[in-house]
Amino acid sequence: MRIAAVQDTPVYLNRVATTERVVQRITEAGAGGADLIAFPEVFISGYPNWLDRTNGSAWEDHSNRRPSPAIWTKLLT
Repeated sequence: MRIAAVQDTPVYLNRVATTERVVQRITEAGAGGADLIAFPEVFISGYPNWLDRTNGSAWEDHSNRRPSPAIWTKLLT
């Protein structure tokens, strides 16, 4: 079995462009004989880096330290 590990970055907040990038990487890895292709965790949606610096995962927190729910909506849709 030949395994390919993709080391690439998503097009942040652009699911369509990121999905196109995924298709390109799958095509490349398949052409190289890969049987299994692994992508980084949350590659298509992107990792919200503010989670480590803010209280962004707490929906009930009304302080100024959390990103707008509109950002979450854009990230997750």
